Amino acid sequence: MRVYRVIKYVNDNLNKSISAESTAEYFGYSKWYFCEAFKRYTGQTFVEYVRTVRMKRAAIDILDGKKVFDVALAYGYDTPSGFNKAFIKSFTIFSNINRLQSVNYTLLLYRMEYFKSLIQL
Repeated sequence: MRVYRVIKYVNDNLNKSISAESTAEYFGYSKWYFCEAFKRYTGQTFVEYVRTVRMKRAAIDILDGKKVFDVALAYGYDTPSGFNKAFIKSFTIFSNINRLQSVNYTLLLYRMEYFKSLIQL
């Protein structure tokens, strides 16, 4: 399997709906083979990889001043709350469930300054 081609395809299509099934079909692999090979080469499942890359790019967009709502929609989330959950999970920022709807993005962005130096696209 040509992992570089798959990763390039994912990076070029982050703003679209990407699934393991559709990507495997696009490259002519069975879903089972594709998922096994992808994890063997990258150390992550396909879904984890897509979520991680989306969240890294979303963090950069937020740090660059884009509105969280717009970023959430741009990366395929229907609601800001779904984006909040994925964002918090990706960067291991824990929050009280009751406060999840009103996450203080100023604090998150402050913490993200540290992550910005670690993000490699």
